[in-house]
Amino acid sequence: MRAAALTLRAVPRLALALPRRLRRFLLIALVLAAAFAGVYYGWFRDSSLVKVSDVTVSGLTGPDADRLRKRLTDAGLQMTTLHVREEDLRRAVESEPAIRSISATPDFPHGLRIDVTENRPVAAIDVPGSGRVPIAGNGTLMPGLESKAPVPELRPGGAVRPGRNGTAAARLTDERAASLIRLAATAPPALLHRAEAIERRRGEGLVVVLREGPRIIFGDDSRVAEKWRGAAGVLASPDSQGAAYVDVRLPDRPVAGGLAPQLPDDGTAGSATDPAAAPPVPDPATATAPESTAPAPAEEAPAAPSTPTGGSPAAETPAPATPPAPAPTTPGATGP
Repeated sequence: MRAAALTLRAVPRLALALPRRLRRFLLIALVLAAAFAGVYYGWFRDSSLVKVSDVTVSGLTGPDADRLRKRLTDAGLQMTTLHVREEDLRRAVESEPAIRSISATPDFPHGLRIDVTENRPVAAIDVPGSGRVPIAGNGTLMPGLESKAPVPELRPGGAVRPGRNGTAAARLTDERAASLIRLAATAPPALLHRAEAIERRRGEGLVVVLREGPRIIFGDDSRVAEKWRGAAGVLASPDSQGAAYVDVRLPDRPVAGGLAPQLPDDGTAGSATDPAAAPPVPDPATATAPESTAPAPAEEAPAAPSTPTGGSPAAETPAPATPPAPAPTTPGATGP
């Protein structure tokens, strides 16, 4: 306050210290500027010289596009290119849940371009009395709209009720569902359309259940973009096939769990990861020493006796004599 007061006191002193001719020039400039501002804001910027006569609306799709385009065009024709009132454009369609945001760009002297960003369903929720209603990423309820792609169901753990601000479209303001909506709004489209439900589970927090796939454990709604990237990376890896869940509560260290034991390449049991295939551990109290399977050493053959001549016994051994042939018997003969 004191500095401002000193500044106000110093300005007149500095002005009086200027030469008379320069002071006169500054005074004339200030008067002209004030007059120009009065003419501009009081008349010219709202005059017919710059009135909008050509309105272009882009971004509208769906069955209500023509009706909404006409409503925005009528509102734009009430403006000038020097005085565009976007709040009036938003107010003209604020009751339409299909419109998310509006931006207007003037094209001097008579053109106006209106760009519309539409709401897209990112989930659905059961509303008492209305059934299953699609919901946009900003919480706007979109009754009567059918999503072209499947979206997950939000399960906040109880009945929820929407709120409405004046004539604006109804929105879901329930705190229990806010984090679930944020999770759906930041999901990659490929994973969002695979999601069956987004819910809360005791001990796991926020959980996304995939169709024909594992559940993704988020914990809370912090760093959701990083958690979605981590989940997408794990699910894209062949090593995660057959996992029961993907835990991304630590987005820097996403993991897949609940994997089934792997079998060998030949498909037979008994792999190292199968505890049933491991050999039983013997009881030390009843165990007996295993029988040796090593061959017994051959007994040493006795030394052969030497011959009188000192030669080899095999060489001196005579060949065995041939036994005499038996005498033929005469029929009818008897013994002595």
